Amino acid sequence: MHKKVKNLRAVALSTVAFIALAGTAQAESLTDALSAAYASNPTLQAQRAQLRATDENVPQAKSGWRPSVGAEAAAGRTFSHQEGGVLTSLTGEDSAYNPITAGLSVDQPV
Repeated sequence: MHKKVKNLRAVALSTVAFIALAGTAQAESLTDALSAAYASNPTLQAQRAQLRATDENVPQAKSGWRPSVGAEAAAGRTFSHQEGGVLTSLTGEDSAYNPITAGLSVDQPV
C-alpha cells in the first residue's frame, strides 16, 4: 500500500506542476474560435483558392457575349482635268473632289 501512495503522490505532484507551468488559460468566444479555425484551416484555404480561380473564369466566359464596336474612316482627294476635249475624269471640267467616308459598327452576339 505504501508504494501505491507514493505513486499517487507522484502523479498528483506531476499534475500540479503541469498546471502551474502551463500558465493561465485564455478564454475564447465561440465566434473567435470559429474565426480562427476558418482563417487557419488548410482545407478551407484550398477551397477558397479554388473558388477564386473559378471566379476568374467568369469574366472570360462572359466576354464572348459582350458587344463589339468597330469604327472606320477614309478620306481622299480626286482631281480631274480636261485636256483637248478629253476628260481625265467623269466630272466634265477641272475640279477637285474630296471624298470622306466614315462608318461605325456594333455587333451583339445573340
